[in-house]
Amino acid sequence: MVWRLHPLQVSYYSEVVICALYSVIVSLIADASRNVGAEGWLIGFIAGVYSYSALFSNLLLGYISDKFGRPLTLFIADIFYSILSGITGLYPNKWYILVIRLLTGCFAGIVSVGIAGVKDYSKTKEQSNKLMIWVVLSMGIGYIIGPLLIIILSLAELKFDLFCLILGLVSLIGTIILSVLVPETRKVGGSIQKKRELRLQNNTKAKNENFGDEPEQNSEKRPITQNYNSLDHNSNEEDLELIEIKDQELEEKITETTSKEEEEEEEEDEDDDNNDDQDDNKDNKEREEESNKEEEDQSKQEKESKKEIENVSQKNHGNEIKKSHSFKELINKDLVLLLFLYFLFNIPRISLISASSLLVKDIFKLNPSTYAPLIVLTRGLMITISAKFFVKWAIKKFGTLWSFCGAAFVCTILLVCCAYIKQFWGFLVIYAAFCFILSIHTTLTASLIVYVAPKQAVGRVMGFAQVLASVAKGVGPLVTISIYLKSVTVFFYVCAALTLIQIPTIMLINVSKDSKEGKETTKEGDDKNSLIKKQQI
Repeated sequence: MVWRLHPLQVSYYSEVVICALYSVIVSLIADASRNVGAEGWLIGFIAGVYSYSALFSNLLLGYISDKFGRPLTLFIADIFYSILSGITGLYPNKWYILVIRLLTGCFAGIVSVGIAGVKDYSKTKEQSNKLMIWVVLSMGIGYIIGPLLIIILSLAELKFDLFCLILGLVSLIGTIILSVLVPETRKVGGSIQKKRELRLQNNTKAKNENFGDEPEQNSEKRPITQNYNSLDHNSNEEDLELIEIKDQELEEKITETTSKEEEEEEEEDEDDDNNDDQDDNKDNKEREEESNKEEEDQSKQEKESKKEIENVSQKNHGNEIKKSHSFKELINKDLVLLLFLYFLFNIPRISLISASSLLVKDIFKLNPSTYAPLIVLTRGLMITISAKFFVKWAIKKFGTLWSFCGAAFVCTILLVCCAYIKQFWGFLVIYAAFCFILSIHTTLTASLIVYVAPKQAVGRVMGFAQVLASVAKGVGPLVTISIYLKSVTVFFYVCAALTLIQIPTIMLINVSKDSKEGKETTKEGDDKNSLIKKQQI
């Protein structure tokens, strides 16, 4: 029996691969490019050029995944991403590194494809949050595995080119093995949901009752008795003859009366049988009419319920799915604000990772190959622990709105504190707390985008979200590293300001309907379940 994986597990694996490779390369690329002759703004441009080509790959791979299926798209992109990441440091030249990073970004759209796969298996916002937590966990695992391998390899004093080559080979072998274990599926969420909704119990029919035969009525003949006076044996012969004649007459009368009574009883029995047959026929006709009426009523109710279920299923959490999915039809206020949040969220996050090797070397005077991956490893550990134990509790306790605002406020304070820390281990503790709280932003922002987006076009919406993220990842290092080279304190203040802006932005989005207990099921989902239960009853 061949072991088969669920298509969502392919998405999780892809997130692990891209985060492992990306975290290692992006944390070391700034120092590596400076070592091969890059200066000033070119360092930030090399660190962010990967994101410029990712602009197109997110849209393209999102469209391909909607049309041909998620797993196949993920496997092809994973293979090319692993190969290009492995040869990044093969030739020590700043322009070579620039071109390879540009080509690698052409397959970075696997992030949006993996997140879009969550939509196929989520009907409500609560389910979307749960599945998105697993996506964040996968990202955290990737941020743990990649830096951990680099820290181990750095003990052997390996260089940047060997780091990239070993990680690329490991991810390539894993992708090839996994491709054998996963069957290809296309838009599985919609078809499975439709089949489940239309699978109603339609075989309930009224059964005709079987009535037993009526008991036979045994007609009992009434006995005719006659009292005779005793005769005297010494009477005359004449008297005897007279008596015999009288007896004969009496016997004839008796036979006549008995025959008449028998005929009358037979006629009565025939009449009773005819009446019983007529009554039985009437009862059978009435029962047949009632059963036919019940069947007609049932068929009408089933047709009405099917129409109602089809109408409900055509709504995507309150938004009707239209046949044409042009980009203008997908735009609404909440989606625009969420995409803007996704853009803001990625700038400080990627800026800290991109500048990690420079911080370790310039501020803390340590070896970037060992301590810069340790920063990324801490980030992965904190994201994984937070997504597993903290995010779900925070959403249930405080709801979506207050969890997001509280996390943004705490992250702002922690970024300001980082500007005044001069010891590596003190910085690492504050950065760990920052990443622990930041995972709420990752989960809620992506989950809300997936929830608001129409189901049949979620790949394209997440593709556009990743386009904005790619712009942030490209512009962020270019601007913030230029600021860092002038003033480290201003660098952290800019990151803090970009985090604080997210609080008034989330206040404008309609997420206040969430209950404190975190019960975020939609009215449409409740209507579907109630209709199906009624049909089953």
